[in-house]
Amino acid sequence: MNRKVIIIIVLVVVLAGGGVVAFMMLGNSGEPVGDVVTFFPLPDKITTNTVDGDKMVQAAIVLTLTNAGEVAEELTGKMHVIRDVIVFTLNSKTTDELLAPGFELSLKTELASKLNQELGVEYITTLYFSDFVLT
Repeated sequence: MNRKVIIIIVLVVVLAGGGVVAFMMLGNSGEPVGDVVTFFPLPDKITTNTVDGDKMVQAAIVLTLTNAGEVAEELTGKMHVIRDVIVFTLNSKTTDELLAPGFELSLKTELASKLNQELGVEYITTLYFSDFVLT
């Protein structure tokens, strides 16, 4: 009898704990609390020259999307716009700008802002360079 009571008490505690955790994670609305982040790697590297023509830039980019839902198909359909914005932004930079310390952060911010504006969205929060070569 004592063994059954202990098992029942343990089950009640585990289930109650699970319920509390689920409530804290989902909140009252039933939706996840906090931002949902998705990573969207661009399928190909982007290659262009610098504005001064001294160097070539090659970059592999991963977009960071926040609370975007399922937009992979939409972004894939707009890849020509995404590539255009990135190519012309990189192409507008001089070699010295791309070599300046800390320039990566401002370039990431600029690209995310331009992409959001051109695509008419607000869910691209930043991007990552998984490869960035200046030759």
